[in-house]
Amino acid sequence: MGEHSYSAAAIEQLARDAAPYGITWLEEPIPPEERQAYVELRQQRIVPIAAGEHEASLAGFLEIVTGGAVDIAQADASHHGGFKTVKPVLEACVEHGIEFAFHNWGTLLECICNAHLGVCFEANTCSWLEYPCYRHRGQDIMYPYQLADDILRDPLDIRDGDLVLPDGPGLGVSVDESVVERYPFLPGPWSTFRLHGTTEELAMSADHVQKWEKK
Repeated sequence: MGEHSYSAAAIEQLARDAAPYGITWLEEPIPPEERQAYVELRQQRIVPIAAGEHEASLAGFLEIVTGGAVDIAQADASHHGGFKTVKPVLEACVEHGIEFAFHNWGTLLECICNAHLGVCFEANTCSWLEYPCYRHRGQDIMYPYQLADDILRDPLDIRDGDLVLPDGPGLGVSVDESVVERYPFLPGPWSTFRLHGTTEELAMSADHVQKWEKK
């Protein structure tokens, strides 16, 4: 966040203030490229540290898993190169005793793809599957994203907080291809913003931020 990014001291204090509430993890409190800062924060054992959604390569994932940067590694098959890339991340987590959580703020199709890979590993390693709760599902703090549900012809089978995997052919789900016409592609980001103290214009793309260049 430019000159308004939290300092190391502020992040440590935030972690200490949150610790009494028993939080599951503190997610990406530090810019992803600052590996040593992650290691130093995790070594203090204040709260569990999670990161990974902004990694851009298998090498990057292996670095945070094997280098002591995180307690929980996060990845998403649809954003990180598919099963071929995410499977080695999970295998590294098994080898190094690191917990893994699927990071997904996309559609139910992404959710089911992640789940099919996740069940190939023990629950003490692959312990979390994110199921985003958008505004159209009743979470007012989130934005609406009806396409997330409409992409499948039938809802996922969720019982007491667990996803029950379908046993049909392929992924076991039926994609409603009419979403292509009902939700046409619109060029450009869905939101842009500027940071105080910088001249950069940034664009929101899904849950990621990147520099925006007008063409």
